[in-house]
Amino acid sequence: MTNLELGELHVATNEWLVRHARRILHERHVAGQDMRDVQGLLTKQFELSASSSVQRLRAMWTLKLVGGLSEQELVRQLSSEDEHVKRWAVRLLAEMGPTLSDTHAELAKLARSDSSPAVRLALASAAQRFTLAERAPILSGLVSHDDHIDDRYLTMMIWYALEPKGAV
Repeated sequence: MTNLELGELHVATNEWLVRHARRILHERHVAGQDMRDVQGLLTKQFELSASSSVQRLRAMWTLKLVGGLSEQELVRQLSSEDEHVKRWAVRLLAEMGPTLSDTHAELAKLARSDSSPAVRLALASAAQRFTLAERAPILSGLVSHDDHIDDRYLTMMIWYALEPKGAV
């Protein structure tokens, strides 16, 4: 199949087809093939507001694997209406190792303002990958909420990110 045909499979109901299409596209990208055509298609699928969360995430994951998702675009997704897109934007930013000066500020802003436990958990997990100075504003935003006290997973993840600061 061509790259475009593999990209079109991302809207299929069969998850097996989607995963194998993603794998093949990634292998082709690593081998040096030009992915601009499929990047355009996947970007359209990702940006369509009519797309389901699943379809948007499929496109997002594959865009990341074929070099079509920039740090700027991920930062833009931190204000998405879809909590799952926000959560994955946080995760992918943490994997990338943010280089833009405002990325950490946007993550801290999200930590202060977002009410989704899934997004907060992603932020607490991501903070562990950053330096102590970079994680402090994010953790400050997370602990400013008191509605997570009964969530043992989120509380523990925040603690794991805070723990190194206590050892200093």
